[in-house]
Amino acid sequence: MHIKEFTAGKIIAMTAPDLLENPEIINKAKEEYIRNLNGKPFVNAIPPEVFPVSTINQT
Repeated sequence: MHIKEFTAGKIIAMTAPDLLENPEIINKAKEEYIRNLNGKPFVNAIPPEVFPVSTINQT
């Protein structure tokens, strides 16, 4: 694992307690997300027929 991936994982993990202790952060993020959509629906750039390839447990 590269150091940047490890650091990103630590940052994400350290954010979880903040979100659990203060759910208002999540509500503000949802409001910002909806505001940024400007009334347009979310369109996923990945077509529905495309599935991620997992390399976990492959030999």
